Amino acid sequence: MQKEANKQGLYTAIFEYDGNVFIRQFKVKVNNLKDLFGKWAQLATNKKIIADKEDKQILLKEKLTDDLYRLRAIIDSKNAWWSFFLLSKDLGSLVIVKTDQQVIGSSAYEKQKIWKQYAFFKDQYERLKDVGIKTKEIAKERKKCERLMHYWEQKKLASSSHQGNEQVLYTIVLEYNGDVIVCQAPITPGESINNLFRLWLRILKKHKTFDNGYEKDYEIIIQRAQDKVYELAPVTGLINVWSTYFTLSKGLGNIYVIKTDEEITPGG
Repeated sequence: MQKEANKQGLYTAIFEYDGNVFIRQFKVKVNNLKDLFGKWAQLATNKKIIADKEDKQILLKEKLTDDLYRLRAIIDSKNAWWSFFLLSKDLGSLVIVKTDQQVIGSSAYEKQKIWKQYAFFKDQYERLKDVGIKTKEIAKERKKCERLMHYWEQKKLASSSHQGNEQVLYTIVLEYNGDVIVCQAPITPGESINNLFRLWLRILKKHKTFDNGYEKDYEIIIQRAQDKVYELAPVTGLINVWSTYFTLSKGLGNIYVIKTDEEITPGG
């Protein structure tokens, strides 16, 4: 247990401020949420966040030394926390999610690609093996196909080992019209990550997120979720984080999806 407690975890931090979104990942050994908050504060005050707003940088540094500001668990969520800071007249919202470090094929398309590659090189290998005329070139090509066949075979076995009833948890963060809305939903390994939108919509409706005159946003999400233009895309440089955007009735909604580590953070 002590070994597990001292293991470095990967965390994704999304900070929304003044209409801008700053997203960072960092690794840290966490004994409690104060340690986690302190690590993000270190990143923030090293001018890696809102670095182009020097006056706000100073204000943020002052807020981070105030005991009033700390991480709080997000209701109905696992390993996801939030905090906020009032900088001048603008509210900065922070969400931190413990992120799964294991990268596996996250869509049915990726699995299908693996199986096709394996089948292709197996067919090539079998065909070259049965060639009557033996030359150095054919022998070299056959060895190459054999090597690639075994490579994709291992990929296929690894992909299959993640199938089953066990589900993978994802955190969905919507930054929209100055608000930050956080939900979580599980999907089966190998299932397209874009299927999260269907589950996400149910959660939004359950909590009446867009009621009070903005029910049209539910319909917009249904339409956008079926359009390939708005499919989730990996965020460059980050592990297990995807993003997209939907234009909703109040303006642009930035969406971030994070594959979430379910091993409980100490003090979380």
